[in-house]
Amino acid sequence: MKIHNREYVDLPEWGGGVYVKAISANDDLMISARGEGGPEAFLESFLTKVAVDDDGRPIFTAEDMPALMNKSMGAVIRLVNAALRVNDMGL
Repeated sequence: MKIHNREYVDLPEWGGGVYVKAISANDDLMISARGEGGPEAFLESFLTKVAVDDDGRPIFTAEDMPALMNKSMGAVIRLVNAALRVNDMGL
């Protein structure tokens, strides 16, 4: 299966959209994957690594995550699903 470099995710609930990109195994989200902080910490770490702007720069920081998690569940799920697809993580 070919891994795409990035994918645009339309998020009308947020007034636009964002790109999600493929990340490497070296990205430090693996710390959260080992259980430190539970599933929420993994999701937050994952989203800060994969969500980028038009130029490929991260758009979320750890400080943004509480507000992001209070946004529309449908929008967050579309963002996560796209990130999983781009990273060939089982969808």
